[in-house]
Amino acid sequence: MKILKLLFINIIIFVILFFTLDYFVYMNYCYHRKIEFPDIFHRPKSYITFLFSPSNFGQTISVLQSGRYLKRQNIANSIKYTKPSIILFGGSYAYGSYLEENLTLGYKITNLTKRNVYNEAMEAGGIHTMNFILSNPDFYKKITPSPEYAIFVYIPNHMKRLTSNLFPSPLDCNNYIQYKLVKDELKLKNESKIFCRSFIIKKFLEKLDSVNNMPNKEQNYKKFMLANELFLESKKRLEEQFPNIKFVILKYVMENKKDDALELPFMWEVLKNEGFIIIDTKELLGREFKLSSEDTAIDNYHPSEKFIDELANALVKKLKL
Repeated sequence: MKILKLLFINIIIFVILFFTLDYFVYMNYCYHRKIEFPDIFHRPKSYITFLFSPSNFGQTISVLQSGRYLKRQNIANSIKYTKPSIILFGGSYAYGSYLEENLTLGYKITNLTKRNVYNEAMEAGGIHTMNFILSNPDFYKKITPSPEYAIFVYIPNHMKRLTSNLFPSPLDCNNYIQYKLVKDELKLKNESKIFCRSFIIKKFLEKLDSVNNMPNKEQNYKKFMLANELFLESKKRLEEQFPNIKFVILKYVMENKKDDALELPFMWEVLKNEGFIIIDTKELLGREFKLSSEDTAIDNYHPSEKFIDELANALVKKLKL
């Protein structure tokens, strides 16, 4: 009994010390993030809130399955519109981070075309979250009229998100939706994430992700194969429900080429041959998207209203919407 009692006391002491250290690591991280991003950084109200709340971006499997994930409600949509609708997918560039609802890509396209646009993008999302959303049979019931286009707004960083345990940072998000290829078939990973609530463990996973996302031929090939299968399965699911739908990948071409190193050079040709319509912003607008410029919002990374205006007008013209 004494041994068990001693063991129990030691476990209690370890847990207290661990979470005390975890708290100080968390607070130190928040402090430095606030200095680095004074205008846009917001942390949970307390360490306890951080520890026990779900992912800030709602990427838990249960939330996505329920359809309650954080997404835009396009206030421009109307039951009066009879033209075929459009579905938007992607991450924060499609979602419209740092923009009011009436400044987003979906809203602008609706205003220009009088078509309902369903913005199913989510902050920190990507190809993997799109596929998971489309696996829910209830998703298709709300799309009306029947859509002509699905548009995935792609940025090179989406390749990194496919194999990251955390995104965009240890503080912001648990990237719970992950797929793997098993004998050329997509399988959803269902590993327990309970220990990932610890900030120390999140910091460890961040380091692991940085190693796994170093660009090299082997890693890039794995990412491409996963991305390709996710795109194909998403396209297949949409076509089963809407046989005449066309799938567009709107590819941001960035002036900063850092994340381009994660792509394979033949990636876009393969996707084009598989029936995807590839439109890149450089060809569409005659220039690359430039960070920390008039192209970007207050955070110097996400698209500004000015850029979205230009993009929406050019895209509507290109697709003859």
